[in-house]
Amino acid sequence: MEAADQARIERQFHVFPNPCDSLYKESKSEHGLRSIYVCLSDWNKKVHDEFVPASLQIIPHVAIPFGLDIESQEKTKPYEYDCIIYYKARHPSILDFCEKFCTEKGLRHKIYSYVSYTRDDYINTLSKTRFVIWVGSHESQGFALEECLATNTPIFLYDVKSMKDEYSNGYYTYNSYSEKLLATSAPYWNDQCGLKVYSNDEFINRFSEFIDLLDTYRPAEYVKSTLTDKICFQRFLDALKIKVS
Repeated sequence: MEAADQARIERQFHVFPNPCDSLYKESKSEHGLRSIYVCLSDWNKKVHDEFVPASLQIIPHVAIPFGLDIESQEKTKPYEYDCIIYYKARHPSILDFCEKFCTEKGLRHKIYSYVSYTRDDYINTLSKTRFVIWVGSHESQGFALEECLATNTPIFLYDVKSMKDEYSNGYYTYNSYSEKLLATSAPYWNDQCGLKVYSNDEFINRFSEFIDLLDTYRPAEYVKSTLTDKICFQRFLDALKIKVS
């Protein structure tokens, strides 16, 4: 591979956009006029806009998720687990709190930590689980969470408010940034999916509310109306103003 090609590839991989990048400095070419900078969700677009506001965007930031390959899957009853605790890049004290809470409540649970499991095992366990306690970090789209919803498994979500809630390797990853970096673990979500909380106290106080509503949630219906390949591809066509007859 030529050095110039390698540089172009490496330049694509960064957390935040850089207004000094040629993507924002070069005038619009014929290709630029029909190009978009794909952000995977609204919050992700807003964070990108913090670094490169609309006035400087030669290629506009647009929030478009990738489509989800939705597989219908029957729940196995009686359930083997009351819940899964899904854990990713948060302070370990939060995981300890959730694990202790489940033990004290007598909830049969299994922990899945990010990148320490196979997708097949995860999907199979979801099929025999009543609900998930989600302790994740910020997600641009959140495929693992969406796959959970697609199996019609409600989520009790211990959400983040900012990318600065991410904790990894013994420190808060984004604490040094002056930008707000407002974020969420579930960028695609509504009341059909479950219940969000933001603190230990709120977790304790609202858990019984979540359980009371458990049989009323319809997360798979939300996914089918929002995140199918067909729906997401249409968003892409609309962003590029392409009409298909």
